[in-house]
Amino acid sequence: MKKIEQIWPTKVICPFCNQLIQTLDEEEGFSDYKLCEHVIYLAHDEGFEFRTDEVNKQLKIDPKEENMDIEFPDEVCGYDEWTDLIKIEGGVKIATYDDCTNPEGIYFGFKP
Repeated sequence: MKKIEQIWPTKVICPFCNQLIQTLDEEEGFSDYKLCEHVIYLAHDEGFEFRTDEVNKQLKIDPKEENMDIEFPDEVCGYDEWTDLIKIEGGVKIATYDDCTNPEGIYFGFKP
């Protein structure tokens, strides 16, 4: 998958249908999400908010596992690196980081 890195605050737009996926309230400091049919996962450094069966299969996640209860494997350094392992032909990952000194982020996966 192609990876695009952005610095928060920023809007996230689906690279396939141009739908606004993440909206921001800069004053309140939070985001709202509206997922389109191209989103295959939405994750951040505390867990998944959304994932498809295809993501479950590639990352060997039990589909019955609750999003926030999933722990990434010991051999990877967080959800950013773990979602880098997803391979989808023509797919795009958008990683939105707080800033360069604090690399916490939100990770969106898209497929055509």
